[in-house]
Amino acid sequence: MEAVCNRDCFHCKFEDCICDDLFYEDYAAQKDIDLISGAKEYKTSDAVRLAQKKYREENREKVAAAKKKYYEENREKVAAAQKKYYEENREKWKEYNKKSRQKKSRSLRD
Repeated sequence: MEAVCNRDCFHCKFEDCICDDLFYEDYAAQKDIDLISGAKEYKTSDAVRLAQKKYREENREKVAAAKKKYYEENREKVAAAQKKYYEENREKWKEYNKKSRQKKSRSLRD
C-alpha cells in the first residue's frame, strides 16, 4: 500500500491536504527557498560578529560592568576553568612563554 502523502507540498495533488508534520528536510528546503526568493535574509557569522563588535564599542561601560559582575559572581568557576585550560595546554604555554622571553631579550639588546 502506497503512502498518501509524498511530502512534496509544492507539487501536492490534493488541494485540501492537511499534512502538518514538519521534518528537518522540509525545514531545510523551506529555508533554501526563502533565501533564494529573498523572502528572508539570514545573518552570516561575519554579520553577527560585526554587530557584536559594534555593540561592544558603543556600550563599553555597560559591557565592562557586565563582565565584572559575572566574574565576581562566578569567581571560583572562572578560576577553575582557567586552571583546567592551563593544565591541558601546559606545553603550548611553555613554548609561548619561551618565545616571548626570547623576543623581549632581543629587543632589550638592540
